[in-house]
Amino acid sequence: AWVARYWQEVGIPVIPNVTFTTKDSYAWVKAVIPKYCHVVSTQVRTMSRNDKEGQKLDIAGLQNTLGALEPANVLLYGGTYHREWLEPNLPQGPMYHWLPAWTNLRRETQVMQRNRYGDKAVMDRA
Repeated sequence: AWVARYWQEVGIPVIPNVTFTTKDSYAWVKAVIPKYCHVVSTQVRTMSRNDKEGQKLDIAGLQNTLGALEPANVLLYGGTYHREWLEPNLPQGPMYHWLPAWTNLRRETQVMQRNRYGDKAVMDRA
């Protein structure tokens, strides 16, 4: 966080990244990222679609931090895969931008093939 703060102080544009682990980390996010900032980002590609308790924790964290920061825009990296269960639970106000994960895009452009030893080989689709 201190590197981003330094960059901001010398005039380099920085998009703050909202991350949290437990309720204890919410205060840290609010202390580091300015309220009403134009845009923040968060990574949602590791959220579980099948873990309902984990989803509740993820949603609570996003609601708490985004509700307190009140950004104008939120970039959700890896969010396209989780949009169906995540979108209805996000705070109203910001404009949400759903960005696909690079790994998912890469997977869509590759064909996995096995050789006679069972090893996987990756080939780009033509």
